[in-house]
Amino acid sequence: MSKGAVLNFTRAVAAEAGPHGVRANTVCPGFTDTPLLEQFLAGTDDPEAARAKLRDDYRLGRLGEPDEIADCILFLASDWASWVTGHGLVVDGGYATT
Repeated sequence: MSKGAVLNFTRAVAAEAGPHGVRANTVCPGFTDTPLLEQFLAGTDDPEAARAKLRDDYRLGRLGEPDEIADCILFLASDWASWVTGHGLVVDGGYATT
């Protein structure tokens, strides 16, 4: 639900700011291998089994890396994405296709 709210907010900002040359986009990441994820997994009964379950839920068979999320943000901020606004880039290793 929160990602839906962020997407709607992104579209509203893009519509309002677009005439002023401002682009607004968002990145919707899946689980990413970070210390915060480790903290989450440590709170489960079996952290390794929980990690394996998460990994198996992704079409690419692994969790994302922070650099992979950063690369997508860099793309959206670059001139390569100069015609992109109001978009939510899903960076989730195929999770949304399951």
